[in-house]
Amino acid sequence: MYFCPTECVTARSVGFCFEGIADGYNRRNDMLRSMTGFGKGTASNERLSLTVELKSVNSKVLDLGGLRLPLRYRSQEALLRNEIAEGVERGKVDLQVSLSWLEGCEPLSTGLNGAQFAHVVNLLKASCEKEGLHCSDDVIFSAAMQSEGVWHKEDENADEQEFALLHQALLQAIDELNGFRIKEAEATARDFAEQLRVIRDAAAHVDAVKDARPEVFRLRFEEELARLKAKDAITVDEGRLAQELFYHIQRLDVNEELKRLAQHCLTFEDSLDKERSQGRKLNFIAQEMGREMNTLGSKACDQEIQHWVVVMKDALEKIKEQVLNIL
Repeated sequence: MYFCPTECVTARSVGFCFEGIADGYNRRNDMLRSMTGFGKGTASNERLSLTVELKSVNSKVLDLGGLRLPLRYRSQEALLRNEIAEGVERGKVDLQVSLSWLEGCEPLSTGLNGAQFAHVVNLLKASCEKEGLHCSDDVIFSAAMQSEGVWHKEDENADEQEFALLHQALLQAIDELNGFRIKEAEATARDFAEQLRVIRDAAAHVDAVKDARPEVFRLRFEEELARLKAKDAITVDEGRLAQELFYHIQRLDVNEELKRLAQHCLTFEDSLDKERSQGRKLNFIAQEMGREMNTLGSKACDQEIQHWVVVMKDALEKIKEQVLNIL
């Protein structure tokens, strides 16, 4: 159990707070992480055993919609959400807390909770009607009697020791979840490296053939001009012709695009090695790489270069798909 030496609302409400207890998993935050993961934590005492399970998938923001708690822990929901937000940061997260009592320790029933029973019965009837099922009242009542919260218990409210167990299990689940996320990101980083290698190889092929294109274009231009002169006996302003030829040859130059693309690849790699996970930044860099590839393709006017641009774009699409799952 972690007790807070300072005066704070959480300490007064449950006997402890979270200041300092996140140190166990903060070190994991300083690494590349995926948003897909699973974590499980357990804690127990002489009366009960608690299991906390966390599942996460990618999301643009932190989405804590799926929290399933026993009724006795509902008062802790806000604190649990805060703790998950601090440890998980981003992603769609589902939490499930399971409680099992040791033999002979389960609180005894002291009577029916009429309001909760009526609420459950109405929910079951509505579900049956929605699904087109014909359920008798006996079946619905029997199912409702088994639902949580329908029976008053002699010990319905958890004490501070039980709350401490709950948060202990949650911290363990968060730590395991982040460990899973790190392993997932390590595999993704290896795939990033492979796709960057493909992009660089393709760019090297473009660089190898780009310098020959202006001469090829000039010869083709002169051949076409000679054909037109012979056919139509046209006259040409040689000065204007030289200007037009120079203009079109300049448009074929892709040196700047190749340099910027190479720099974006380096920046992408550097961002993978940063102390904090850089998912949004990686996504932005991938978009910039795509712009350079599009410009290369529009300037190509060459079948071989177009082929290598397609190879680069294919590798970039694989990177973009994976980047969406990086925290």
